[in-house]
Amino acid sequence: MNKFRLVPVALAGVLLVIVVGLGYRSHSSSPGFAIRYEKRVGGKVVETIDRKVGANGDFEEIRQAPNAQPSRVVATQRAGARLVRSDQLTYLGKVKPVLFTEAELRRDKNFVRMERLLGYEVGVLKICASENECAYAYHAPALKGHLLRFTAGDTDIVAISVTTGEPDLRIPNLPLNQTMMETKPWRKQ
Repeated sequence: MNKFRLVPVALAGVLLVIVVGLGYRSHSSSPGFAIRYEKRVGGKVVETIDRKVGANGDFEEIRQAPNAQPSRVVATQRAGARLVRSDQLTYLGKVKPVLFTEAELRRDKNFVRMERLLGYEVGVLKICASENECAYAYHAPALKGHLLRFTAGDTDIVAISVTTGEPDLRIPNLPLNQTMMETKPWRKQ
């Protein structure tokens, strides 16, 4: 399996944190929202993803695969991204800003086009590992640059609903484990 085919697999586990970056540009006029995604591999739904995003850009994501325990990631501008387990928080790293406005998307060297998904304008970026292996990221400026779709190979992560309104977001008060950042298992040593 080549490196590019591993990208959706590696990224799927931490879609927000590693792939999306998920723009932490705080705009008080932009309301909070929730997005529900389906992750499809070969056309089959293999996971649902529920993401809640506050007006300040903080977010929580819960991923649920059939016959598996849900996983939960929370992130704030102050604390970075953290994987929530029943007995501890695992620090995943800082969450970096991504493209936010339509103008920024259009200036990006990977920009392909603007289109609409679920009633939102999205800028489509095409990122290629080679001539025949490309991923497409559909960023919604009105939703703080969050993705409404990400496609690579036979993996398609697509938003199926967006609900506006300020969600209740809280980072649990649990011990913090920073081993993940020290070992960086998703990178070659």
